[in-house]
Amino acid sequence: MAKKIIDKILREKRLLSNKRVLVISVGGWTQVLRFAFDTIRSNLALSTTKILIVLDRDIKNQVSSFMRKEKIGFTNPPHYLPVKSLEKFLLEKLIKNVDTALFRELNDYLFQQKSLDVITKKYAIDVKNSVYTDLDKISNGKTLYGVLKNELEQIRKTESDLVNIIVDFLFSSNNPEINELTTFFEEMLGG
Repeated sequence: MAKKIIDKILREKRLLSNKRVLVISVGGWTQVLRFAFDTIRSNLALSTTKILIVLDRDIKNQVSSFMRKEKIGFTNPPHYLPVKSLEKFLLEKLIKNVDTALFRELNDYLFQQKSLDVITKKYAIDVKNSVYTDLDKISNGKTLYGVLKNELEQIRKTESDLVNIIVDFLFSSNNPEINELTTFFEEMLGG
């Protein structure tokens, strides 16, 4: 999802003009920080290269202590996506505090065989009846995400289809964190 959000910002704001930009996702957030630091430290990139780091919002409070512990530093500090993570975002918007606009969008354009209403109600009942036992996966949205991914496979849709709708929704809903991230890229890339 991070790559799709960033690519969309770069395209929509025309920030790629006369620039070479490579957006890569290299694993979990600790791997991203280590990879970026090692790339800079090892002079693997030209001196004119800017390395900009964007991480999931849910780990924001852990980044500073990790960077201190690992003795990692950057000229441009990491920035954060408008969502904690895809799984936590879906749990929040489809179960805990239902966002009716997003719910309707996903229902209308993705979950057309079995409605999202049916899927989420069954999920809630299964959680209540202890069908799922891993409390960490339930609380971080991974269980719900697994249920949704399974349903997508049943209707021959992909995770990418789901992510595209969510990214479009974030941009169309004038999300303040999207605006913040857009401003960051405009400043860094001279847009």
